[in-house]
Amino acid sequence: MGLGRQAPPQFLIALSVATVLPYVVALLCGREGERRRWVFLLVALQATMALNALSHVGAAVMLAGYSPGLVTALAINVPFSVYLLHRAIREQWVASGWSLLAAAVVIHGPVLLGVMALAGWAA
Repeated sequence: MGLGRQAPPQFLIALSVATVLPYVVALLCGREGERRRWVFLLVALQATMALNALSHVGAAVMLAGYSPGLVTALAINVPFSVYLLHRAIREQWVASGWSLLAAAVVIHGPVLLGVMALAGWAA
C-alpha cells in the first residue's frame, strides 16, 4: 500500500504515536542529568512540526487549493514553532538551529516513514 493510500487504522496509530511522543519527552525533560538531551529532542519535535506545517503549505500550493491540515498548520503550528524555536536558540536551549533542522529532517523523513510502516504492521 503506497503512502497516499494509508488505511484509517494505520493513520490513527501513526497519529497517536506522533501525539503521545512529545508528551512523554516533555515529562522526561524534568529528569536531572539527562535534561539537556530531552530538551533538545522536545525542541527538535517542534522543529519537525514546523517542517510538517511547511509541507502542508507546499501541498496547498501544488494542489492550487486547500490541503488537509493547512488551517491548523498556519493558525497554530507555524506561529508557535516560530516563537519556540526563536526562544530555544536565543536562550541556548539547543546548540544551534542547524542541529534542529537536521533532526527535524530525519524525524520527518525516515522516522515518520518507520512509524507509518509499524502502524501498518500493527493494524
